[in-house]
Amino acid sequence: MPILSHFGKTQWASALKLSCVALMIFLACPVNSMDVLVPPQINALNGTDVRIPCAFTSCYKLDPSKFAMNWTYQETSNSTEEMSTFLQNVFFSKFMTYKNKITPLKSSRFGDRVIFSGNLDKNDLTITILDVQLTDEGIYKCYVRNPPDRIQGLGTIQFIVLTELPPPRDSTIAVAIGASVGGILALLILSMVVVKCIRRHKNQELISDEQKMEEEGKADGEGGTEEATKHTPPPSTPPLATHPSMRHLFRGVWYAQALEVNTGKVHFVEVMNGSSVLLPCTYTSCIGIKNLYFNWQFKDNGTLVKLCEAIIPAEGVEPNVKIYHERVEFVGSSKQNNISILLHNVTFEDQGEYICFARNPKEKERNHSAIFTLYVVDELKEVDNTLTIIIVSVLGGVIGLIILIMVVKAVVLAVLNKVQEKNKECLVSSSGNDNTENGLPGSKADSKPTPKA
Repeated sequence: MPILSHFGKTQWASALKLSCVALMIFLACPVNSMDVLVPPQINALNGTDVRIPCAFTSCYKLDPSKFAMNWTYQETSNSTEEMSTFLQNVFFSKFMTYKNKITPLKSSRFGDRVIFSGNLDKNDLTITILDVQLTDEGIYKCYVRNPPDRIQGLGTIQFIVLTELPPPRDSTIAVAIGASVGGILALLILSMVVVKCIRRHKNQELISDEQKMEEEGKADGEGGTEEATKHTPPPSTPPLATHPSMRHLFRGVWYAQALEVNTGKVHFVEVMNGSSVLLPCTYTSCIGIKNLYFNWQFKDNGTLVKLCEAIIPAEGVEPNVKIYHERVEFVGSSKQNNISILLHNVTFEDQGEYICFARNPKEKERNHSAIFTLYVVDELKEVDNTLTIIIVSVLGGVIGLIILIMVVKAVVLAVLNKVQEKNKECLVSSSGNDNTENGLPGSKADSKPTPKA
């Protein structure tokens, strides 16, 4: 009985260890570990070269002896695939496959226009179609098998061939909407301003009439005077003279700026695959340079890869640049303190951070660096600026409205002032005539001599 008990404990311990190992394997690499990354749709211009990207992720390292890959094509209007799949009971002609090595196969549709442009070390299975034709339009599928991963990956891409670039977005409607909204707001605000000016003018007329009536009543009560008292306006306040004690003198502060490199106001750029891009970089130093050392490096998965380097002996002397990358070209000039480079035929592998580094021995080995980020896309997305145009149109309408209101207000006030001056002249002349007719003192009737008795 003790022997059986001991044997049972041993089996139980072994089973527990196996369960733990199986659980660790399951947690480290779940069942659905294969994931194929492809864009859902690619638009290509007829006659151009286009990359069709395909990448996969797997918790197992790629084994070239077991790894398998196929690219297939399917017409949009036909559900029958012309290329092979991994099914063993169906045979199709292949245009790209991998079995121990990449093998592009000849096809009546593609010929030799399909090449492999990926990198197996980075799980990149991208292909490039040269001289795209209208017949290349269809559905492309990227099949991936990476044993011991039991999941077969599949990525589907809708490939559309365009005969010409799509026309730019028509912003006429947006401008019309913005102008209409701005015009309506302008009319509303203008009408409110005009009504307010008219009401203010009427209130001023009522107040002036009441004041004149009070003055006439006082004149009648006092009996008047021979001559109207002339009121001189109060002297205007002389402009304030600036006191010498209020004048301040500001002295400029001079400072020395150490070596600095700069990649511009915008530290990133988005470019289309297959194009060329400028990586800008300039340097500044207040005391000049001597044997200035600079280089460009690319951060590739944490590893810095040197692209080029050089030494500028002195200001205005062009450097002898050493290039370490076949697609890199130095386009800078020491006369403009420019150490920019040009990257030709950009690929998806070029996406990442580029570091511009400089060191100036003249400033006690002072060094500085700047980072410029490059993003690579299949196609440049067209930015829908309809909302921006509407906002700008409305703002323009509001600004125009404000200017129009100021002009109209000035014109209305000028007209009202002239009307008010004419009313004053009429009141003065009418009051003089009333005094003459009533024989008040100071009138022309009093100028006659008194008859003697």
